[in-house]
Amino acid sequence: MSRKADDTRIFEDSAIYWVHRVFQASRRTMYNTVPGFDSPEEWLVLVFLWLRDGQTVTELCDAMFRDRKAVSRFVMLLEQNGLIERQSSPQNKAAHVFLLTARGRERMGLMRPLFRRFVAAMSAGISPRDLAATRRTLQRMVDNLDPLKGEPLDGEPRSIPVGSTPASTRYRTATHRLTHGPATSPARRR
Repeated sequence: MSRKADDTRIFEDSAIYWVHRVFQASRRTMYNTVPGFDSPEEWLVLVFLWLRDGQTVTELCDAMFRDRKAVSRFVMLLEQNGLIERQSSPQNKAAHVFLLTARGRERMGLMRPLFRRFVAAMSAGISPRDLAATRRTLQRMVDNLDPLKGEPLDGEPRSIPVGSTPASTRYRTATHRLTHGPATSPARRR
């Protein structure tokens, strides 16, 4: 087998190839299923605010694994479309929190059944056990890559430093804060 054919097989058998394909297919489906948004990420901001209104851009960044500039752009577009509004944070007057408007809540009410159908279609024919195993595997992959953030892939094995919090745990903690609020969220370990 040629080196190119071997590289092709390795790439097509890799998790990153399939994660990318699932991501692109889900993005395309969400874009076609949920009308009225420039990107699926705008819809995701609405979902996180639906789960817990009154979040900052930083909280949304943590939940979405996106940079501040991108999330700020999504928030600005949603604000311009009258789906969310900005208010001063009750805890910190220098910070802003974002809330769904009546129009945003109405839009979410229309989108919830679409999202449920989307999730059902995406997981059709896959057992709950397989879905749980896939979720655990993907969370572990995120944890494995977290120490590589900003580092070159030089072939040296990396491990998660003792005492650090893996990325998937930070994501789950951020998601918990988004759905349950800061008062009941687990302590963030660093």
